[in-house]
Amino acid sequence: MRICVIDIGSNSVRLVIADCRATPAAERRAKASETADSKSSEPAATTAETKPRKAERARIKHRLTDVRYSVVAEEKATTRLASGLDSTGRLDLGAMEQSARAIAEMVKLAESFGIAPEQIRAVATCAVREADNSEEFLDLVRRWAGVKVKVISAKREAKLAFASARVAFDLARGLPREQATDQTPPTATGGAAVVDIGGGSTEVILTGARKKAGRIKRVFLLPIGAVRATERFGGPEVAGAERHAELMAFMRRMVTKRIWELGGKPRVLVGTGGTINSLGQMLLLAGIIEPGSDRPGIAARDRVQASAITFDQVESAMLHLRSLDPQTRQLVPGLGRERADLIIGGLAILLAVMERLGKPTLLVHLGGIRDGLIRRVAAKALDEQAGGDE
Repeated sequence: MRICVIDIGSNSVRLVIADCRATPAAERRAKASETADSKSSEPAATTAETKPRKAERARIKHRLTDVRYSVVAEEKATTRLASGLDSTGRLDLGAMEQSARAIAEMVKLAESFGIAPEQIRAVATCAVREADNSEEFLDLVRRWAGVKVKVISAKREAKLAFASARVAFDLARGLPREQATDQTPPTATGGAAVVDIGGGSTEVILTGARKKAGRIKRVFLLPIGAVRATERFGGPEVAGAERHAELMAFMRRMVTKRIWELGGKPRVLVGTGGTINSLGQMLLLAGIIEPGSDRPGIAARDRVQASAITFDQVESAMLHLRSLDPQTRQLVPGLGRERADLIIGGLAILLAVMERLGKPTLLVHLGGIRDGLIRRVAAKALDEQAGGDE
């Protein structure tokens, strides 16, 4: 099946069109479940009748992260929807119109692939969620693009990012799934963590330890992202210079307050979002880190997937970028013009989180909430095809 999702973030709007299907393992489990359900279809006591329904719900939940897909088309527009939100509490009219216009163009692209506007799954995150005039923006998108947008909670964002990371990594062993085996000893003895740094907010998810490493233990929500951090401390030049110490002190206080319970400190941190992706690309092109993936035919930009970055390397990257003015930062290979003015604020969040978690190894994950959303939408559609309900 062909699925289209649009992610309306605080910094950018992204569209992904993907062809999806169930993995072979999921298909085998579905057939086994259907066989088990048919055997238990005879009249039974009320208590016994709940068992097939529980099994069905478990199967559906598992399939949310058990989808295989290939990207057919993708589009990105940097619209800075959260610009000014931190100081005014409202979305800027120009940013709203630019975002709505970008979404309308993306809808046209989707239609060229045979996807009608009502079939598009569009979600909005922090900027729209927190703005006083969010309804004005949502109405603008409906009128200009013909798309209904669902505003998701910060906790839903976190769960989508976690679902994506859980598919790509064996969190207990701190390895990409294809590299981990049952014989590989667990390394994340204190559990693993996932961090998703957006433009307006940051989510940190901790898992249980050892055998429970694949399950969410705590979700911590930070009301700060790369756009907000940069604006709050004077913009890209000031945040990296005279107000940098103030920025870092603020981040450490917020992270300490918001991540209020750790238990064991994780040795593995899977990171998603533009800040971490750009950091990985920059360090990889500079020869500082090794590619995490070197499979034949893989695109150059995807070689950073699963690359490992240490706390010291993040700190060194911050020092180097702070030594450059915002214009020169745009010339750094792998960073790019769209991320150069936000990278200091984003790295400040990352460093504070890594410090709080005990400086675990950071693994770059190119997936995130879009990947998690595609899998969720596809899993639900596959289940409906099979005649189930969620």
